[in-house]
Amino acid sequence: MDFVHALEYLWKAGWCFFKKVDPKEEEWIATNALKILNGKCNQVAKGIKIKATKNKIEKRDAVDTCAKYLLKNKSRFCYKDALEKGFPIASGVIEGACGTLLTIDWM
Repeated sequence: MDFVHALEYLWKAGWCFFKKVDPKEEEWIATNALKILNGKCNQVAKGIKIKATKNKIEKRDAVDTCAKYLLKNKSRFCYKDALEKGFPIASGVIEGACGTLLTIDWM
Protein backbone atom coordinates (compact mmCIF):
# COMPACT_ATOMS: atom_id res chain seq x y z
CA MET A 1 0.00 0.00 0.00
CA ASP A 2 1.19 3.45 -0.88
CA PHE A 3 2.22 5.28 2.30
CA VAL A 4 1.14 8.59 0.77
CA HIS A 5 -2.43 7.28 0.55
CA ALA A 6 -2.36 6.31 4.22
CA LEU A 7 -1.14 9.82 5.03
CA GLU A 8 -4.00 11.35 3.07
CA TYR A 9 -6.51 9.47 5.22
CA LEU A 10 -4.62 10.50 8.35
CA TRP A 11 -4.59 14.21 7.38
CA LYS A 12 -8.33 14.16 6.70
CA ALA A 13 -8.92 12.56 10.11
CA GLY A 14 -6.66 15.18 11.68
CA TRP A 15 -8.82 17.98 10.30
CA CYS A 16 -11.62 16.68 12.52
CA PHE A 17 -9.49 17.52 15.56
CA PHE A 18 -7.43 20.53 14.46
CA LYS A 19 -7.71 23.59 12.27
CA LYS A 20 -5.85 23.07 8.99
CA VAL A 21 -3.04 25.47 9.94
CA ASP A 22 -2.56 24.30 13.53
CA PRO A 23 1.06 23.18 14.13
CA LYS A 24 -0.26 20.68 16.70
CA GLU A 25 -1.85 18.78 13.84
CA GLU A 26 1.51 18.35 12.13
CA GLU A 27 2.93 16.91 15.34
CA TRP A 28 -0.09 14.61 15.69
CA ILE A 29 0.26 13.48 12.05
CA ALA A 30 4.01 12.81 12.48
CA THR A 31 3.43 10.77 15.64
CA ASN A 32 0.72 8.65 14.06
CA ALA A 33 2.57 8.30 10.75
CA LEU A 34 5.56 6.87 12.62
CA LYS A 35 3.26 4.41 14.36
CA ILE A 36 1.89 3.29 10.99
CA LEU A 37 5.42 2.94 9.61
CA ASN A 38 6.22 0.70 12.58
CA GLY A 39 3.22 -1.57 12.02
CA LYS A 40 0.93 -0.14 14.68
CA CYS A 41 -2.11 0.51 12.47
CA ASN A 42 -4.45 -1.02 15.06
CA GLN A 43 -3.16 1.40 17.69
CA VAL A 44 -3.65 4.42 15.39
CA ALA A 45 -7.15 3.34 14.34
CA LYS A 46 -8.22 2.74 17.94
CA GLY A 47 -6.59 5.96 19.13
CA ILE A 48 -8.28 8.23 16.61
CA LYS A 49 -11.69 6.70 17.28
CA ILE A 50 -11.24 7.14 21.03
CA LYS A 51 -10.03 10.74 20.51
CA ALA A 52 -13.11 11.52 18.41
CA THR A 53 -15.42 10.04 21.04
CA LYS A 54 -13.70 11.78 23.98
CA ASN A 55 -13.76 15.13 22.15
CA LYS A 56 -17.40 14.59 21.15
CA ILE A 57 -16.60 15.15 17.48
CA GLU A 58 -19.90 15.18 15.63
CA LYS A 59 -18.54 15.36 12.08
CA ARG A 60 -16.24 12.35 12.33
CA ASP A 61 -16.73 10.64 8.97
CA ALA A 62 -13.06 11.18 8.09
CA VAL A 63 -11.98 9.64 11.41
CA ASP A 64 -14.12 6.55 10.92
CA THR A 65 -13.06 6.24 7.27
CA CYS A 66 -9.39 6.48 8.24
CA ALA A 67 -9.76 3.89 11.01
CA LYS A 68 -11.62 1.54 8.68
CA TYR A 69 -8.96 1.98 5.97
CA LEU A 70 -6.12 1.26 8.41
CA LEU A 71 -7.79 -1.84 9.84
CA LYS A 72 -8.89 -3.19 6.47
CA ASN A 73 -5.41 -2.88 4.98
CA LYS A 74 -3.21 -3.53 8.03
CA SER A 75 -1.72 -6.69 6.51
CA ARG A 76 -0.56 -4.62 3.51
CA PHE A 77 1.25 -1.99 5.58
CA CYS A 78 4.64 -3.71 5.70
CA TYR A 79 6.54 -0.44 5.58
CA LYS A 80 9.19 -1.35 8.12
CA ASP A 81 10.15 -4.50 6.21
CA ALA A 82 10.06 -2.69 2.86
CA LEU A 83 12.28 0.14 4.12
CA GLU A 84 14.77 -2.30 5.64
CA LYS A 85 15.05 -4.00 2.22
CA GLY A 86 15.36 -0.68 0.39
CA PHE A 87 11.99 -0.96 -1.34
CA PRO A 88 9.84 2.12 -1.99
CA ILE A 89 6.77 2.60 0.19
CA ALA A 90 5.08 5.03 -2.17
CA SER A 91 4.10 4.36 -5.75
CA GLY A 92 5.16 7.74 -7.16
CA VAL A 93 8.56 6.41 -8.27
CA ILE A 94 6.98 3.46 -10.03
CA GLU A 95 4.20 5.56 -11.58
CA GLY A 96 6.77 8.07 -12.82
CA ALA A 97 8.90 5.34 -14.39
CA CYS A 98 5.87 3.82 -16.11
CA GLY A 99 4.81 7.20 -17.43
CA THR A 100 8.29 7.83 -18.78
CA LEU A 101 8.48 4.44 -20.45
CA LEU A 102 5.08 4.84 -22.04
CA THR A 103 5.93 8.22 -23.55
CA ILE A 104 9.28 7.25 -25.07
CA ASP A 105 9.23 7.53 -28.85
CA TRP A 106 10.27 4.03 -29.90
CA MET A 107 10.62 4.78 -33.61
